[in-house]
Amino acid sequence: MPYVFIIGGTTFDHIVSLTEFPKPIPQTIHQAPFYEAIGSTGAGKALSLKKLGVSNTLYSIIGDDIFGQQIIRHLKKEEVDFIYDVDLKGTERHFNMMDANGGRISIFHPDMIWPWPRTSTSHDPMDWELVLGKFNKEKWSNGWQDLFDNYKLIHNIREIKKIVISNEKDGAFVVVDIDTLWEDNHNNKNHWKGRVCKVYSKVKNEWKMTMHTGTLEY
Repeated sequence: MPYVFIIGGTTFDHIVSLTEFPKPIPQTIHQAPFYEAIGSTGAGKALSLKKLGVSNTLYSIIGDDIFGQQIIRHLKKEEVDFIYDVDLKGTERHFNMMDANGGRISIFHPDMIWPWPRTSTSHDPMDWELVLGKFNKEKWSNGWQDLFDNYKLIHNIREIKKIVISNEKDGAFVVVDIDTLWEDNHNNKNHWKGRVCKVYSKVKNEWKMTMHTGTLEY
C-alpha cells in the first residue's frame, strides 16, 4: 500500500451557503445556512486520502488555542496521523461564502473582541461586560478547554439571518441565530440560545472580524 506524507495548511473555517454571491452594494441577506469545519489544502488532502484507504501523515502549523484543539480532535477522530508545530499568531481561520455553483469567497479574521451580556435578556449595553477582553491565546484557550474537558456537545445549530455591508465597502456585520447545548456527566446543561452579531472591518484588502457579541434572546 502507498504511504503519503503531506505538508500543508490546516484552518478552522466558517462556511455560509448562498444561492449566489452578493453584489458589491449595500444589502441584506436573510437565513443563509451556516456550519463550521476543518479546512485548507493540507487537511483536505489528508482526509480525502484516508477515506480512499490511503494511509498518510499530515504536517502543519496550528495555534495553541481552542481552534487548534478542535483540529487535533477531528483529525484524531478520522484516524489521520497529524504532527504539527505551534504558530504563535494562532490558528488560521477563514470565513467562506459558497454559492450554488461551488464558487467560494474567503475572509480571514484572526483576532476579535467579545463583549458579553450579563444575561440573555440584557439588551441594554449598560448591562454588558468584557469577560475576556481582547483575544489572548492562553487565557481564551484555558476557558474553552475547561468547557471541552467537562461537557459534551449535544447539538450546535447556526442560522445566518442577515448580512450587511457598508456603503464604503469597508465594514460589515452578520446576524446569526444560535442554539448550542452542552451537557456534563451529571446531566447539567449549559445552553446558549439566541442571537449574536459578528462585526467585520476591511484592513489592507482583507476582512477581519473585530467583534462578536454574546447571545441575546429576541
